[in-house]
Amino acid sequence: MKKILSVLLAAVMVLGMLAGCSSNPGGEASKAPDPTKAPDPAQSEPANEPAGKPMEGQTVKVAALSSGYIDAYPEMWAEVCAAFEEETGAKVELVLEKNLEAVIGPSMQGGDYPDAVLCATGRPDGLTEQFIKDKLIADITDVLSMNVPGEDKKVSDKLLGGFTDTTLTNPYGDGKTYLAPMFYSPCGLFYNADLFAKNGWTVPTTWDEMWALADQLPEGQYLFTYPTAGYFDAFFYALMRSFGPDFFNKATSYEEGIWDTEEGKQCLEIVAKYHPKAEDIEKIEIRSSKYTMHLLAEPCKWAPRNIVDLQFSMPYQAAIAFKNGQFTVDELNEDYINDELVKCLIASTTVGMDDEFERRYPAHYSSAVTITMKDGTQYTATVDDPKGDWRNPVTYEDVVNKFRYLANRTYGDSTRTEAIVEFVNNLENQPDMSKLMELVNDVK
Repeated sequence: MKKILSVLLAAVMVLGMLAGCSSNPGGEASKAPDPTKAPDPAQSEPANEPAGKPMEGQTVKVAALSSGYIDAYPEMWAEVCAAFEEETGAKVELVLEKNLEAVIGPSMQGGDYPDAVLCATGRPDGLTEQFIKDKLIADITDVLSMNVPGEDKKVSDKLLGGFTDTTLTNPYGDGKTYLAPMFYSPCGLFYNADLFAKNGWTVPTTWDEMWALADQLPEGQYLFTYPTAGYFDAFFYALMRSFGPDFFNKATSYEEGIWDTEEGKQCLEIVAKYHPKAEDIEKIEIRSSKYTMHLLAEPCKWAPRNIVDLQFSMPYQAAIAFKNGQFTVDELNEDYINDELVKCLIASTTVGMDDEFERRYPAHYSSAVTITMKDGTQYTATVDDPKGDWRNPVTYEDVVNKFRYLANRTYGDSTRTEAIVEFVNNLENQPDMSKLMELVNDVK
């Protein structure tokens, strides 16, 4: 299968977080023809291909996520495909689905990959991340220097600076681009314009102005919010990028000590000031399947007595996550059992069965949580097939990062940790496994 993603991108402009798929897993992606240049007769296929359009007679398979943008502009992909076919002579076979991963998954397991995929990173199924991990995506660096058909501009001229030089588009750190953005939209915060007008407030333009205005508000009233559930991730990416591309790349690569830098501390301080406080939570509502309720929300889980109870108590895990903003090994601490805020949050928690989640179980393992603040504001998040489930497995990088987090706590610094990681990364070339035991043991 030819890697024609670059042609698609150059012909109709960059439309999505697109990844070109290689039909040879693990193999190096081949270069695609440039529709703005005359084709090389020696490479034409088939031999009797009519002269003229560079991809006459070829079929391009495109798989795209049917997102909210499609709901707003239903004709978008039809127009894109028609324009591409007109420009190149190729025929486009389009798969456009809301549950894209489930639709194209079976055929990909059989070795039939689309030529181009529009699917964002950070989705529950982790399809794009899996493509990245298995190196199934094509190098599209050359697309940036191609001319946009019908325009006197290159593709790179249509992109804002900073969008193709981060770890999100260059995941291997080799200076090459493998993914591209479809659109730009502000990842800002929403505010009540009527409330601002009523109180004669001016919309702040700096963080200092924002905090100064917030200090004037009565307890429980908020200036800004996210537009929808799950938006915090997008906001946090934008916040990290505001501290510069170097910080952004180091943070998204989990560089050790990055959150101890001045930029990292400022980033976290902004989140801490903005993020809803656990003390302002009125109630926590969790929905899941009967299996989950039986395992994590039976009566004894509402009054945990030891670390084992903490590990398997959904009410406790929700309460401590909202209190501390995380759930790590540090939160598995019996000292929290008698913490007044934790006990208050547990008492404010309900767990109920969701009919849709029950219907999907055991094919999918889903849960959702809604928190209601004392001022009536609600936040909702849903997780399908959580990280670590066989349908959403952890990556090798996930395991390494977790090992670093835990090992550095034991060894006191990263020197021994990184030596172990380096040893294991080259395990097949190690002549003596006893060296690994020497690195792991002798804890000081």
